[in-house]
Amino acid sequence: MTAMREAATRVSVGHRFAAHPSPPSPDSGERPAAGTKIHDRKETSMATMVDRIRTFLHNPQGQRLTRQARDQLNKPDNQRRLRQLAQRLRRRG
Repeated sequence: MTAMREAATRVSVGHRFAAHPSPPSPDSGERPAAGTKIHDRKETSMATMVDRIRTFLHNPQGQRLTRQARDQLNKPDNQRRLRQLAQRLRRRG
């Protein structure tokens, strides 16, 4: 039985269960429940992505990579390259 069917068939016994099951994750392969709006699923997946990025940036590996990026951006040669890239992109736009 799929997770959605299980969620839909639960009976509330002293616990709060949502009247409508939450939409499945986009990669689960399941179809959303009737009445579930697509943008709700996108907002949920986007929030999850932001949370994952935030968690990564606060762990040691994320902080190390942030420090390395700052070190690279402080180099004048890299700043020059970025300015040139920005000019090229502005001309195309």
